[in-house]
Amino acid sequence: MKVKVKRRALKRLVKLLRKDADNPEGIQFDMGTWGRIEDKKNVLSCGTTACGMGLAALSGKFSFEAILRKVWNDDTQSYEPYRILAMRRVGERKETDPITLAEETFGLGSTLAMEMFIPSPGFPSDGRAGELSLANRIEKFIETGWFPTIEYVNGIGNEVRKVYINNEGKTVRRIPR
Repeated sequence: MKVKVKRRALKRLVKLLRKDADNPEGIQFDMGTWGRIEDKKNVLSCGTTACGMGLAALSGKFSFEAILRKVWNDDTQSYEPYRILAMRRVGERKETDPITLAEETFGLGSTLAMEMFIPSPGFPSDGRAGELSLANRIEKFIETGWFPTIEYVNGIGNEVRKVYINNEGKTVRRIPR
């Protein structure tokens, strides 16, 4: 089934990523975590670590929100800062998987949603460079319909090559003309 991409929502996310990347007091970007919040009263501050979906969920600019929970750490025998362990649609109590929310919010196929919001070797995944890399890759997708990602050569191992994926999950080495 073909899914209609919601370009306006993706552009809003790109704008949010770029604005945060340019803000020294903004979140600490890390594609390896949905979110970790030190200051629950100021979630969009440098005390927060989050990925693209985590930033979107905390921003209040989309139709989903983060569910924040404290997590017990057996090693330190104390609670860690708040973490985003789940998300939900605004106004609902039921938790929903962040990738499912990405599919719905941005009109993405499931494979593309995972490629877009889960870290990918070969691309910066943290800090300002990671935030701008994700913004640039989303802009490339909006412009061409193809999202830059990687694939493993021979399906396994450390050797990767850059490819592009479309919303139906098809991969190519070069963007078709």
